[in-house]
Amino acid sequence: MRVDNWPVVRHFGFCPRTSKKRGERAFSSRRRGASLVEFALVAPLLIALLMGIMEFAILARNQLMLANAAREGVRTLSLGRTVVAAKTRIKNASSQVRVADNQITVTFSTDNGAIFPTAVSDSGTQNTAPVGSLIKVAIATPHKTLTGFFPMLRNYTLRVDATMRRED
Repeated sequence: MRVDNWPVVRHFGFCPRTSKKRGERAFSSRRRGASLVEFALVAPLLIALLMGIMEFAILARNQLMLANAAREGVRTLSLGRTVVAAKTRIKNASSQVRVADNQITVTFSTDNGAIFPTAVSDSGTQNTAPVGSLIKVAIATPHKTLTGFFPMLRNYTLRVDATMRRED
């Protein structure tokens, strides 16, 4: 039997150039086509999932950053410092979120937190909240989306508040 006798070798079902069976090459290309179609169907779902994870991670980070900024601001006020100093402290603590002065509300309550009717103002080097009252700092700022892919987050407002008692 001669090895270079192609018809005889092909008769046994082998293709000598690729060492694969005849039908295996066609089946392999069909399998690659099916994988491509499956990827085309699954890829948009995976991309949407990835974008959702990124968007909600940024939202959670901004919420935590604002909560920490409100806590720092109310701590500044509870020590008797001015409202201007507290707002500056809040802006420095939330540098990546961009909080304006009109988005920060500072009030106090003398009835153990039932209501917070009175705004805190400055009187020289201290604020006007009486010692022992509860001071509340509230921040409300719009959330800027990273991707814009989720329409329910386009007009979402981040809201946080923190409360502490005024010390001597």
